[in-house]
Amino acid sequence: MPDLQSTEAAAPQPDSEPLLPEARKAYSRTCLNLMLYALIGMLLIDGIALILRKAGLLNGISTNWVYIIQFAPMYLVAFPIYLLLSRHIEAHRPEPRRMSVGQWLIALLGCEAISIIGNYTGILFNFILSKILGIQTSSDFLQEGVFGESSILFCCIAVFAAPVVEEFLFRKVLIDRVRKYGNGIAVVLSGLLFGLFHGNFTQFFYAAALGMFFALIYVRTGRIRNTILLHMTMNCIGTVIPLFFGKYLNRIEELQSILESGDHAKLIGLLRDMLPLFIYVGFMYMAVIAGIVLLIVFRKQFRVEPAIAPLPKGKRLRTVCLNFGFIAFFLFCVYEFVMQILQNIPQNS
Repeated sequence: MPDLQSTEAAAPQPDSEPLLPEARKAYSRTCLNLMLYALIGMLLIDGIALILRKAGLLNGISTNWVYIIQFAPMYLVAFPIYLLLSRHIEAHRPEPRRMSVGQWLIALLGCEAISIIGNYTGILFNFILSKILGIQTSSDFLQEGVFGESSILFCCIAVFAAPVVEEFLFRKVLIDRVRKYGNGIAVVLSGLLFGLFHGNFTQFFYAAALGMFFALIYVRTGRIRNTILLHMTMNCIGTVIPLFFGKYLNRIEELQSILESGDHAKLIGLLRDMLPLFIYVGFMYMAVIAGIVLLIVFRKQFRVEPAIAPLPKGKRLRTVCLNFGFIAFFLFCVYEFVMQILQNIPQNS
């Protein structure tokens, strides 16, 4: 895999102390814009739902309209406002450089490995919390969307609309505005905010890890189309492809009962029927292993450039996190996490 060579010369400043107020302001405004994007979208969604409820139109509404009410305000109203607000923050785009098809395919395998590992981390975390605290933190939103009655619309949004909006939000716009003070910091911040934005522990771990990897690729190539296409492909793997295997997943309980009964004839017949699912699962895990190996082999290719204006050591965390915008965004996401957990608490009859 050829190295993605940089043509941008690092220009660290000898005295970085005067940069702290400037950097803190850039981080704060960037995070605050993300929070405003989420807040405007949420208020619009709740407002539309309230109007429809008062008009008596919300009861019996189809799931297609539910998804339109959920996503249209975010993508068609809040997103343009976010872009307008972000125009007033100084941007430093990474130096554009070519990413070959081979490099992109290696990155895709890496994405699959990161996604699966992050997903299992989320499952383990949810399991531990449920055992220790007795609370359910998992989210069924994705599963309900993929296998619900409006799965086609949900998959179209997930594969085509969401990756474009999210890559501009958390990669293109965010990173261009803060990478001046450290590419590595920008990569970590992009992934962390992306994970928090999902609002639940089920998606947090793999979303944060994938977000950092997407951010790394954008910083290295300077072309948002690379990460948009990766994001689209990953969402396709997670939403569209499972549609073709849903009928097999419904037979897992049947497989368990046959194993308990010891009926070998039925077991062989069921395994034969479910062979496409086993082939798919086996292929995916082979891809995960290949992705892990390739990430290790080509790890040096993902090193980031020095900062244009590096922050002094010992003050980076304070500069990035202890500002109004980051704290506001973090508290907003904590609220979303708490509300998601509360929704899973059984109501007393």
